[in-house]
Amino acid sequence: MASSSKDMTTRIWDTKNQLCLRTLCCHTASLAKVLWGGEGLLYTASQDRTVKVWEAKTGSLVSDLKGHSHWVNTLALSTDYVLQTGPFDHTGKHHSFGDD
Repeated sequence: MASSSKDMTTRIWDTKNQLCLRTLCCHTASLAKVLWGGEGLLYTASQDRTVKVWEAKTGSLVSDLKGHSHWVNTLALSTDYVLQTGPFDHTGKHHSFGDD
């Protein structure tokens, strides 16, 4: 599970053991939204007018999307590709999203 906070952090949790696995710090204002994406990515939106993309397993910042003119209050991710292809690519290779 992932949670976002007004303290400018995102926390990734082990819900079974009730432990915080890692804290992601890089925003400069309150977070408004956090979403799990495909292939182990985590997306965070903030009042600092950025969207950040994280590698969930390591906590590494993958991308910093800047240029919004106002707070980013929400996010939406398209599932069209996954719904069309499922967990297999055109070669028949199985993909385990987030469980590499």
